[in-house]
Amino acid sequence: MNVVCVGDCGIDQYLATGEAHCGGISLNFAIAARRAFPAADVISVVSAVGDDSQGDRVLARLRAADVDVHVAVQRGRTALQPIAVTAEGDRVFRDYDAGVLASFVPDEAAKRLIAAADLVAVPMYRQIQALFQSVMRLPTKGIRAVDFADIGDDLRIDRVLPFIDRLDIAFFGISVNDTAFIDELKRIAVAKNKLFVITLGAGGSIAVTRSGVFTCEAVPVTRVVDTTGAGDAFAAAFLAVYCHDGSIDDALAAGAARAAEVITRLGAQ
Repeated sequence: MNVVCVGDCGIDQYLATGEAHCGGISLNFAIAARRAFPAADVISVVSAVGDDSQGDRVLARLRAADVDVHVAVQRGRTALQPIAVTAEGDRVFRDYDAGVLASFVPDEAAKRLIAAADLVAVPMYRQIQALFQSVMRLPTKGIRAVDFADIGDDLRIDRVLPFIDRLDIAFFGISVNDTAFIDELKRIAVAKNKLFVITLGAGGSIAVTRSGVFTCEAVPVTRVVDTTGAGDAFAAAFLAVYCHDGSIDDALAAGAARAAEVITRLGAQ
């Protein structure tokens, strides 16, 4: 398979310690996908970084992970995400600086890569919405998987509906207590014949298709250190299984196991 991850790559800055880690949903997903997908599959990233030392660091991290890099180096700043971590290990995002991602759109070479992909994985959140929309307008022969990354902060179904006919699989990370929104997602998945995957933290995960509802418990861990990147790792592991053997139950279990590994340490990888 040719898997193309289009979106954000940058730096996660931990406020309490000052530690800086390479991050961003697309970078996290790509590195997790490289570990989860068979070695014969090609994992590519389409993104942009600034012409600063942090951009150099991001490029080096991707190359070290054996990811194909299609990342534009543009004049300006690499995206920066300040992160606070609660005593319970939950990550809290502070003011995001999109840097060069604020104006980035894929070039012609990236468009050809996306068109030929077997799977296109793209995140959607407010600060990179213009990039997301540009990607969703592009043709592709493959499956299109969307991570509605900040939906938990703004539970409005009209943030999903404009793109429903352009996606095949969608991921949502929300609270187990958001029952009305979960029910609405289930209804839409069935009505539109989509695969919706809903992660609920310690509450496990749910996958909804027209053929049924599948559930999986979270894998318990001794101590949650940092939840940053757990959803990205979950999605990569889920898709690696689902795209190769079609088993939703096995895909959910793989996602849960990988997410449980990530949350036991600081940093998304």
